[in-house]
Amino acid sequence: MTQNILVISPTPTHPTNAGNRSRILVYLNYLIRSGHQVHFLYSDQEDSDIKAMENFWGERFHYLPYKPPVKVPFNRFMMRVNPNYRYYCHVDDYYNELLDEKIRALHREFSYTAVIVEYIFNTRAFLNFGSEVLKVVDTHDVMTDRHKHFLRAGKPAVWYSTPRREERKGINRADIVMAIQDREATFFRKLTRKKVITIGHSVTVSDPSVKTQPLERILFVGSGNPSNLHAISDFIKDFLPVLREKHKGLQLLLAGRICQVVEATEGVIRLGEVDDLDEAYSTSDIVCNPLTIGTGLKIKMIEALGYGKAVISTKVGAEGLEDGAGSAFLLADTPKQFADQIGRLLKESGCFNSIAEHAVRFANRYNEKVYSELSSLFK
Repeated sequence: MTQNILVISPTPTHPTNAGNRSRILVYLNYLIRSGHQVHFLYSDQEDSDIKAMENFWGERFHYLPYKPPVKVPFNRFMMRVNPNYRYYCHVDDYYNELLDEKIRALHREFSYTAVIVEYIFNTRAFLNFGSEVLKVVDTHDVMTDRHKHFLRAGKPAVWYSTPRREERKGINRADIVMAIQDREATFFRKLTRKKVITIGHSVTVSDPSVKTQPLERILFVGSGNPSNLHAISDFIKDFLPVLREKHKGLQLLLAGRICQVVEATEGVIRLGEVDDLDEAYSTSDIVCNPLTIGTGLKIKMIEALGYGKAVISTKVGAEGLEDGAGSAFLLADTPKQFADQIGRLLKESGCFNSIAEHAVRFANRYNEKVYSELSSLFK
């Protein structure tokens, strides 16, 4: 059934220089190709290219500046009893106070049949629609106790974390809950009786290039968010010296906005932001994903598999894609393990080509699953 859809997002589609932006743009493009009418309401909460979005979306682009709500602090007694409360947000603490009036005006004009909101902290927007409008929340991440991932890694907790009851409140406003990976879908099913589906991130798939000898370079592509910064900073400090000692001349290439927050050092080459991902991925045959913090799906991981690269990832970085471990990509969590896996790719006959070929097969199968779930979303 063709739908007239309003998408409400604090995250822009342009510039498409971060994983969450890429996810949103890719799945909305699929809905458009499937015949749905999609309007995009951008709540200006991140840096963005408004002109590029106007050019892309045309008259279906709607813009709103951001007015934060007045936050209500948690009970001081609870903060003394449970130290987690110092990190918590209420579900609506990031909601744009200007949204409600804008949404009602758009709905009067366009009579939407479905609405999708990005992230649980936008779910208050659902209250502007009646039961005749299908409500879908694209969660991106589990936000319950999100701060604990950072604290366990010895890093400062940043951005958004909420108690379980607040996340339940948000997703219960929806009719359908979109999880980005199966493990998170299982979590949401424990919170709600609403329909929960898994929709990952579809990627461009390239033919793997057969190599007699892969380049002695490893590539990391990413934005400058705290998870990426912590991961690559620790990798450069603790892992790279070991890798370069065992594999003389090995270079680490960085691409994306991560280059703005990481200093150049010996063995590290910053490529900067690239307009074309093909350009970035053409610089190396081996991709590293050293993330140790984070929830959701690591977009950079499935993206690199689609390019037919040999990926070495931590277990955290590969969450949601575990069934490809050992065949479509390699796992490593210590400097020695990374060095050994690089050694396999560089020196073990047939290893690189086998991993690259399986990476492409895995990405194709993954895409099929994503498209199948998206096709069923409005049936």
